[in-house]
Amino acid sequence: MDLLLLHLDVVPDLRVQEFTWDSVLTTTVKNAFHQKAARHYTKRINEWKQKWELDQMKENGGVPVDDLALMKSAYTNKRTGEI
Repeated sequence: MDLLLLHLDVVPDLRVQEFTWDSVLTTTVKNAFHQKAARHYTKRINEWKQKWELDQMKENGGVPVDDLALMKSAYTNKRTGEI
C-alpha cells in the first residue's frame, strides 16, 4: 500500500489541485497506459480495415479487392502509365 499513497492539495482560492505520488508509480502507470493504448488502437485499426474492405467490395460489385490491382492503380503514373 506504500506505493499507492496519493496526496491531494486543494487551494480554494485558485481552484487548483496538485497530485503527488511515489515516483515508482509513474513508470507503472506509463507502462499500463501504453499496453492499453496499443490494444485499443489495434482494435480500432482492425475495425476500420474491415469496414474499408467491405466498402471496397460493395464498390467492386461484391468481388473481393485484388491487392495487386489496387497497388497498380494507386502507384501508376497517369501520364506515362509507368509504375
